[in-house]
Amino acid sequence: MSAVMGFSDIIGRRVRLGDWQDQKISTYRKIHEALDEGRFEDAIELAAYFVDEGKVCWVLYRQWILDLEGFLTDQGATADELAAVTKQIEDAIVLPDGRPFDSDAHWAQFNALIDEVTAYCEQGDAAAAKPMTSDCRVPAITRE
Repeated sequence: MSAVMGFSDIIGRRVRLGDWQDQKISTYRKIHEALDEGRFEDAIELAAYFVDEGKVCWVLYRQWILDLEGFLTDQGATADELAAVTKQIEDAIVLPDGRPFDSDAHWAQFNALIDEVTAYCEQGDAAAAKPMTSDCRVPAITRE
């Protein structure tokens, strides 16, 4: 595929290339390294892979919620009990400014930021792209 990305027949998806020592370095840092070195095509590919990595977690956690609701229902929890548990969780995961956590909004914001990183890379503007990657780690939506 490229100097930084390949395809694994074993797991059936693209993977970041590099030995085990290189794999210990986060994709986030690898994006910054590529930007620092002016390797914009690599930065674009790494940013797209950063989305892949995030999507694994996002989809997994979304599925866990459904699985846990199913488990609790199978164990006899009522709709009212599930609603109470959901409210307790939602009340515990508010943003620092008091707004409720919104997984869908965060995911959309993350993807929008990656799109901005890509656009800046296509323009060869590392100085503009780097702050966007930082916002991807702690999305701006949590600080608004």
